[in-house]
Amino acid sequence: MQFGLVGGFVVEKWTDPVASSIWLATPKPAGQQHPGLSRELIVRTAIEVLDANGLAALSMRKLAAQLDAAPMSLYWHVPTKSALLELAMDSALGEIGPPADGEWTDQVRALSREFLDVTRRHTWLSHLLGRYPNFGPNALTYSDNLLAVLRKGLPDDVIGGALGLLFSFMLGVAAGESQWAEDNRGHEPGLAELAETWRPRIAEMVADYPNVAKHVADTEGSGNDDTFEFGIDRILLGLAVEK
Repeated sequence: MQFGLVGGFVVEKWTDPVASSIWLATPKPAGQQHPGLSRELIVRTAIEVLDANGLAALSMRKLAAQLDAAPMSLYWHVPTKSALLELAMDSALGEIGPPADGEWTDQVRALSREFLDVTRRHTWLSHLLGRYPNFGPNALTYSDNLLAVLRKGLPDDVIGGALGLLFSFMLGVAAGESQWAEDNRGHEPGLAELAETWRPRIAEMVADYPNVAKHVADTEGSGNDDTFEFGIDRILLGLAVEK
């Protein structure tokens, strides 16, 4: 195992995203870091770039230019671009607040919906959630809140499976939406408008497939919100059996 000093942080020289995570790095004392910038400012500006232009548009050099700073000065606060993406991911997850008081099933619905809403506001987020470890304080707070709610209604021996099931479903829906949004960034119309445009042609294409044709007709007017709510409700119905 090798270690090196990178941008003011002691990090392991591995490509393994867990081994090289910013959350496992040992920071230098703040007094030795480059003045004039802050990690918070860098991360906030990076999120603005990501929201406006997507993952491909973010580079440390371009970000430094936007901050009117020398590129190397960013590395005193953020050791690598990967570390910056980890920080941006955790900052976005910080937009999810604690659940309001209520039944545990309603709290799960609320936390799940907030997760989806955050990934819609930050369409790059779901691409990072499977790439980097979620060791940041906001990611851990969200998981802790969700676990606390699940423990209100479920026995301990099914909590782990329930958490994994919820995250798999939420990420699956979010990833599909986000991929479309990223691939069609800046283009109109949106998915809902395109679906209406395509519907007559789709009806023709599936006319010889009666089950598909019935499904297309039955789901006219429904959207991803309906699918998401249906999925969460069915997951909760299944979990309720474990009580």
